[in-house]
Amino acid sequence: MNFPKVLIIGQPFNEITGGGITISNLYHNWPKENLAVTNSGKLIGRNDFTLCNNAYVLGDKEYKIRFPFSLFFKNFRSEEIHRSDKTQNKKVIKKNILGKFKSLAYEVFENIFFFFDLNFYAFRIKVSDEFLEWFNNYKPDIIYTHLGKIEILYFVLELKAKINVPIVIHIMDDWPNKMAWGLFANYWQKKLEINFKKIIEKADLLLCISESMSEEYQERYKKLFHPFHNPIEISKWLPETKTDWKLNKPFQLLYTGRVGYSNSKSVKDLCLASEILRKQGFDILLNLYTPDANKHRAKKLARYKSVRLYSSISHDEVPLLLKQNDLLILPLDFDDFGINYTKLSMPTKASEYMISGTPIIVYAPKQVALTKHAKKYNWAYIVDEQNMKKLTEAITLFIENKAIREQYGKTAHEFSLEHYNAKLVREKFRHTICSILK
Repeated sequence: MNFPKVLIIGQPFNEITGGGITISNLYHNWPKENLAVTNSGKLIGRNDFTLCNNAYVLGDKEYKIRFPFSLFFKNFRSEEIHRSDKTQNKKVIKKNILGKFKSLAYEVFENIFFFFDLNFYAFRIKVSDEFLEWFNNYKPDIIYTHLGKIEILYFVLELKAKINVPIVIHIMDDWPNKMAWGLFANYWQKKLEINFKKIIEKADLLLCISESMSEEYQERYKKLFHPFHNPIEISKWLPETKTDWKLNKPFQLLYTGRVGYSNSKSVKDLCLASEILRKQGFDILLNLYTPDANKHRAKKLARYKSVRLYSSISHDEVPLLLKQNDLLILPLDFDDFGINYTKLSMPTKASEYMISGTPIIVYAPKQVALTKHAKKYNWAYIVDEQNMKKLTEAITLFIENKAIREQYGKTAHEFSLEHYNAKLVREKFRHTICSILK
C-alpha cells in the first residue's frame, strides 16, 4: 500500500491546466497501473496517457445534457480507454453546432449561458452500470477529486452512496464560495453550499491549495484542510535557472496563463503600463503567452505596440522561456469579483516563476492569498493597489537596478528549493494519502 490504487475523478493529467499540471507533479512517481482517471470525453481527450493510461469517458451513458443545450455541447461515447501516448479521443456522438461559429460568437453565447446560470441546469452525470463495472474491475483503494463543477459533485455523492471507498477532496480555488455568479446566483449558491457540506462530511481526507485556504476553510467548515501546492521537479528546472541578471534589449516582461474573468483587467493594466513606459523612451516589450490567444478578450491586447501575443507553448519549454525574460508578472484583478474569485488561490505557475530565478512582480489585491504569501516570504515585489503610477514605477525599478533584479530572483529561487521540491512534497503527499488507509 505504499502506492495505493487511485481513481481521479474530474481532472485529467495534462500540461495545459493548473489542476492537470499539479496532479501530474504530485502523482509523477506513482506506478502507472495504480492510476486511473474519469471525466467527460472532451477533458479525457486532453489526458496525458504517458502518465496515466487507464481512463473511462463519462459519456452518453452517464453525462446527460438537457435539451436544447444538447444541440450546442458535445457528448461522447461512454467507454474505457487504454493508451500509451497523448493522442486525443475523437469519438463524438453529437455534433457541436457552435464549432462552426467564430470564436467571438461562442464567447457571446458563453457569457449569456453563464449569466443565466444555465450551466447548473444543463448538465448532470449519473453513475451507470457500465461505469460501475469498470470501477469494480479496477478496484481503486482511494477516490481523489478536485470537484470544481456541480455535476462532478453530484456524481461523487452518488458514487459514495453506492461504494465504500475512501474519498480525498483537493480544492484548487474557492469555487464553493463563488461558483454561481449569474442572475440566479443566490438560488444555486445555496444548493451548492448544502451539497458541498454533504461531500466534505463524507470525505476521508481534505486537501487545499494554499495556507490561506487552509486557515479560512478550517474556520468556515470546521474541518482540517492540508495545503498542497504545485511542486517543482528540481532536475528539470535547475539547468534553466537564471544566473545572470543583465538586461535584454528590449527589456522583456512576461506573463503566461489565462486571460480570464479573474485577471483580464490587470493584464490590460500591464499592457497600458508597458505602453506608457515605451512612450517615455524605455525599450520594452510585454510578452503574453496564453491559451486564450485566439479569444477576443486577449486579441484586443495585441493592438498595443509594446505587446506581443502568443499561444501557449509546451510545458517542457516553459523553464527556458522564464529564464530568457527579465521580469515576470503575476496579475489578479482588484474588483470585488476578482478578489472573491482568487482570494484563497495560489496560481500553479507561482512556484514555477519562483524556481526560474527571474524576478517577479505580484500585481494583485492585498486581500488575496498570492499577495499575502509573497509578502510573508518576500519572494516578489508587490504592487497591491490598482495604481498605474506605482505599477510603472515598479517596472522601472527593475529596469534600472540590477541589484534589485538579482535580489528578488535569488530569494524566490531559494524559497522554491526549500518549499516546492517535488521529491519532498510528493513523499509528504503520498504519506498523507496513505494515512487514511491505516
